[in-house]
Amino acid sequence: MIEGIFVTPTAGEPMLELQNAEVVAGRGIVGDRYFKREGTYSVFRTSAKHPNKREPGRHITLVAVEGVEEALLINGIPRFKSLGEFRRNVVLRGVPVAKLQAGIGREVRLGDEVVVFVHRWCVPCMYNERKNALDGLTEATWDVAGVCCEVIRGGTIKVGDTVSISDTVELERVDGGLAQTDPNFLVRPSQRTKAMVDAARARNSAMLQYLLKVDPAGVVRGIESYETVGLQLFPKHKRFRRGEALEKRFCTMVGIFAGLLFFVLAMQRVQRLWDARPMVTRAWMPDVVCDSLPVSFRVPRPFC
Repeated sequence: MIEGIFVTPTAGEPMLELQNAEVVAGRGIVGDRYFKREGTYSVFRTSAKHPNKREPGRHITLVAVEGVEEALLINGIPRFKSLGEFRRNVVLRGVPVAKLQAGIGREVRLGDEVVVFVHRWCVPCMYNERKNALDGLTEATWDVAGVCCEVIRGGTIKVGDTVSISDTVELERVDGGLAQTDPNFLVRPSQRTKAMVDAARARNSAMLQYLLKVDPAGVVRGIESYETVGLQLFPKHKRFRRGEALEKRFCTMVGIFAGLLFFVLAMQRVQRLWDARPMVTRAWMPDVVCDSLPVSFRVPRPFC
């Protein structure tokens, strides 16, 4: 059954819990950032069947909560304060996690009206791990994190609705995006080689020029979302990294120069104060006495 429905109108903002929601075919849940195509990942055009188009599985996400709860428990990770913190739209309970994760190519009925089609796994990301400050979340929930779906038939869903997964598999309908076109997409982060990581960065870098033309606001939105947790959505070009290094080095040199200049000015100030001090002689120690003292006992002339 449906245990929770979650949306957020703005990328990166906390998920809001709903008791019922309107679902629109070809779009998603009304009020959600992916319904408006303004999610963090809405900028990507990674359809496996239609180049330079969005993959249809971005409409709505489902997750079987028991799988996530068990994964957190086994790995010693604290439970979420709210199911919405996992950032999936529809949280299911009582649906076997293995059956849902194996649902690629199947239709899923939510309640009496809504039908969605499962295109691929909704693999967890480091962005959500950082956002929740839960180390190891990505690795722990890798194979239980839910599925990405296309809305085939719209309608209303509500908490408590029943859920059924079709037995019919139609793989020819599947458009899994990068899960189909990139053989490394579904590889666990801990098992990825440096070559895999470099290839993923190169792919995103190659996408950037096109995405800046078709959706510059989406690029900015994605970059800003990632920067809030200290990550980079798109790798920076080598010349920009070199420029940043030079800028950092320049700032360091300026800081050192400013420190030295302050030190020199301070010493000059001290010297001027010393030179301007009053020359006072002491009657109790005439010059003749002062001059007669051994060198090791002598004090500066003004105090003699």
